[in-house]
Amino acid sequence: TFTEPTLFYRTDPERSVIDPMIAHDDRGTPSDPDDDRWIMVIKDEMPPDQGGKNLRLVTSATGMQGPFQPVLGPPIVGAGTAIVDTMGEGPTLLRHNGAWWLYWDAPASPHAYCLATSPDLVTWTDRTAELRMPIERMRHGTVVTVPRSVTRALDAEAP
Repeated sequence: TFTEPTLFYRTDPERSVIDPMIAHDDRGTPSDPDDDRWIMVIKDEMPPDQGGKNLRLVTSATGMQGPFQPVLGPPIVGAGTAIVDTMGEGPTLLRHNGAWWLYWDAPASPHAYCLATSPDLVTWTDRTAELRMPIERMRHGTVVTVPRSVTRALDAEAP
């Protein structure tokens, strides 16, 4: 049984957006849930000459289901930015070792898959040149936490 579909997110002014990915931000205070927020990274699907084909952030203070801010943040990576200035899409955002890691596709770039990191979701550093992936032309990935016992078992089975 499924519910009727409803609109999850709308920008103001209205723009075409796709590929949302949502991550939790405890703001470095895991024992204080009152300042938690949810971060959604989303592709602005508008043409580059209208400021699109890049990734932007919006937040929600009320939960993963939103509502999220209707005004898109500035472009952080992709077309029109200093970080891989070509179409960006398919984002994955996670927090690791005190920094935000943003992975995304840039199919028209020489890298195909890219990485930028940020301490604060405002200042971003291009780390694409350091990125090593198991295949050459990755597309739309995600990251999952796997227990070390499982990765050890897989390593032991590897040829």
